[in-house]
Amino acid sequence: YKIFGALTNLSAKEDSFGLAGLTGGLIGSQASVVANVSIRVVEVSTGRVVLVGQGKGSSKRVSGGMASEGGAFMLGSANVTDEMAFNAVSKAIKDAVNGKEGLFTKMGVNDKKGKKR
Repeated sequence: YKIFGALTNLSAKEDSFGLAGLTGGLIGSQASVVANVSIRVVEVSTGRVVLVGQGKGSSKRVSGGMASEGGAFMLGSANVTDEMAFNAVSKAIKDAVNGKEGLFTKMGVNDKKGKKR
């Protein structure tokens, strides 16, 4: 058997939000990355796909701050980073192996909650 994997989706999104009042307000932003992977187990002698596992992973970062008449003060940064993409892909791979649509679950290695027996 050979195992093949593919990253089928990798998307990033950034959102900003604010809540204003008379003396200032709250401001913030959120960045997120979502990854989807597919893993196929193929029988080498026939080329037949024996098993397919699907997985999804995400990574988020939130920042917030306060705004007033004098300006704004932010804590943290919500920009999408390489680390967020790496984390989302890593989580998707783990899900494709152990998740509800994962290889081990389909093989009966995991119980119904996705935990190894």
